[in-house]
Amino acid sequence: MSDIPPQCQFCALHQHNGFFCSVLNDSEINRLSAHSRPTKLKRGEPIRATMIESWPVIGICEGIIGVRRVHPDGRGTIAAFFIDGDIVDLRGAPENMADGLSALAETSICHLSPGAFDEILSTNPDARMIAWKSLQAQSFRVIEHSAELAKKQAMEKIAWFIAEFRSLHRVDGTRGSIRFFRMPFRHVDLADYLGLQPETISRGFRSLRDRKVIRMLPDSMIEIVDPDALFTMAYGPEGAHRGGQDQASIRVLKAS
Repeated sequence: MSDIPPQCQFCALHQHNGFFCSVLNDSEINRLSAHSRPTKLKRGEPIRATMIESWPVIGICEGIIGVRRVHPDGRGTIAAFFIDGDIVDLRGAPENMADGLSALAETSICHLSPGAFDEILSTNPDARMIAWKSLQAQSFRVIEHSAELAKKQAMEKIAWFIAEFRSLHRVDGTRGSIRFFRMPFRHVDLADYLGLQPETISRGFRSLRDRKVIRMLPDSMIEIVDPDALFTMAYGPEGAHRGGQDQASIRVLKAS
């Protein structure tokens, strides 16, 4: 029987293959847990600066954390986000970044002990690879966000968002086969991320529905009816083949 702390036994970082703690042995988990701090955040709740100062390495167990920026004129922007399984190392991060971290949905995080984290990275190659891949994925996400949104119109941005988010949780083969994804953004958060107005987001979803590209289902579900049309809109003519790879309907869970 596994002899690990109760708070770790049911944590997604330990339970899900491909997440950081899933490749740790009992001794490593106990050492990491002894000086770590699990935290639950409500939607809109910021990560306290004092916690980041003491525990700057964060594992996203479940949910989503946004990096908010507020312009001098009061306009807000979500510049980036961290999702399930991400390992976020904020050591050396700019102060305005650490001050702008908040939950975009009900979120569970774990402030990991920096000392135990570094020791595990130095001795466990699997954990080191997962941490490196997480950092790589975060970097690619920011690059894609900047590159794609700079040149797209409103409808193209919304289509790109759906196309990208449908695959964000493909951590391993098992999770990758599941076609249900939670999109925890409210319209106002999605608007901040895409640089649009909330009304434009609502009109965009209605337009995609009217064009029969997506279908709105009960419980805030969206079914992608025409993947080719969605991917062409998101990525241009060369993107159509991406939609053709999906033989069954793709379902995306969208926050209301």
